[in-house]
Amino acid sequence: MAAAVIQGLVRGAVSAVGAVSAVKEEIPRELTFKTSSVVTAAKEVAQETETDLDAETLTPRRVGRILQKMRWRSVRSNRAKGWVVNLPELQRWTQAYGLEWPQALIDALGIPHPTNGTNGTNGTTAQGRGEALFGVPMGVRAGR
Repeated sequence: MAAAVIQGLVRGAVSAVGAVSAVKEEIPRELTFKTSSVVTAAKEVAQETETDLDAETLTPRRVGRILQKMRWRSVRSNRAKGWVVNLPELQRWTQAYGLEWPQALIDALGIPHPTNGTNGTNGTTAQGRGEALFGVPMGVRAGR
């Protein structure tokens, strides 16, 4: 269910970034979504993908709890509850769930896919110096 919600957020982000980039040159790093729009997008994802997830189980209350567990910041406007979504954080959630980060967001925001890290140099271990970790020479068993 969380994967469908994340995919719904990503869809909303793609359309919001496309709309904002048509008007402004600067793309915001945070977007605000109403819970109802996230529910609608998540239901579309659930119907399009052939998973065991029933679209009717995606209620505003459940989606709101999922977003709350992901620690998105909630905001209220008049009656509707919304969520502030940080795009780099959304990318991390997308990667954590093994979902695809859309090319449209990469192009618009310049946020590349995260890498595993940089290559470092090998350090020296205690065994490399001929000693075990606790100062006992290699090959000598403690207590004997």
